[in-house]
Amino acid sequence: MGTQALFAATDSLGVTPNLLGLLANWRGGRARPKPTAALRSREVRIDRSAKEPYTTVEVLESLEDLPLRGESVVVQRYGESTWSWKRRCARRARKSWRLPPPLGAR
Repeated sequence: MGTQALFAATDSLGVTPNLLGLLANWRGGRARPKPTAALRSREVRIDRSAKEPYTTVEVLESLEDLPLRGESVVVQRYGESTWSWKRRCARRARKSWRLPPPLGAR
């Protein structure tokens, strides 16, 4: 729902082409199967996938070998916030943003 809702919002604002342009240059990953379907329906490249049970731990493990120093990182949270992300990944990146979880995910 979160990724589909994001695209619904960008569609309604007429900025989906801008978002897709930004995503064309990203190194993308995902944690859960539903966002994968929504991203692939828009032909967004997915480079990394977390393993089950798709928690912050598995997402961080899937990113462990990426050189993030000097890079910007964006994560859309799902459910409760965890400090693991901030401690383990954000400290490696130039900038880190955590988007709030989609409505109904809390």
